[in-house]
Amino acid sequence: MVGVFQSSASPASGIRLLRDGGPLGTASAQPNLCPIATPALAAACVAREKTRFAYTGRRLTEPHQLVIAGRRWYLLAYDLERDDWRGFRLDRITDVHRTGQRFTARDLDAAAQLVDSLAAVRGATIRAEVLLHVPIDQARIPASHGTLTPVDQHSCRLTTSPDSPRYLDHRLSQLRVPYTLLGPPEVADRLRELGRRALDAVTQAPERPPAPRSPRRPG
Repeated sequence: MVGVFQSSASPASGIRLLRDGGPLGTASAQPNLCPIATPALAAACVAREKTRFAYTGRRLTEPHQLVIAGRRWYLLAYDLERDDWRGFRLDRITDVHRTGQRFTARDLDAAAQLVDSLAAVRGATIRAEVLLHVPIDQARIPASHGTLTPVDQHSCRLTTSPDSPRYLDHRLSQLRVPYTLLGPPEVADRLRELGRRALDAVTQAPERPPAPRSPRRPG
């Protein structure tokens, strides 16, 4: 699984922001993350604040977003000394210092390519497009599942994080809101098969007996 926590979205985009005490607080994918450095980096991503930290030497960066690839968390940031985007393993970052200096968000094309390359290394190469039949403020989709954009007052679109078809169909089957899968076809095929297996499993299952009625009180 690859999840992305955006830090540079406008409210109209509907993309969820990662803040202190957010999804990382309950993540179990990498339990050895520093409880001090990790919230500081998450806050720096949201604030667009230049940040120094120790990582095979001192680094001065413009932190952009936190990414989970497989079972590891990464900080996606622009390394000012190397003049390029870098992915830093979060469990190797120490001695975080937020400088208080703000920066303007850079072109995200290179950042997106780096996220996709992390995904490809983990065998996560497919995104799914899903129409959720609820307003965006009622979708309640974990940020690690992808990004949300509004369609109209009654629906929104989920673009999933890169993943393999095997795990995408499982994640989509766990959605708790009405939805329509828009693609791709390979995910639709796996989701149909998952639905057939689930239906076969309950076809012969005994039905739950009706609940006993409460005795009437004398009127």
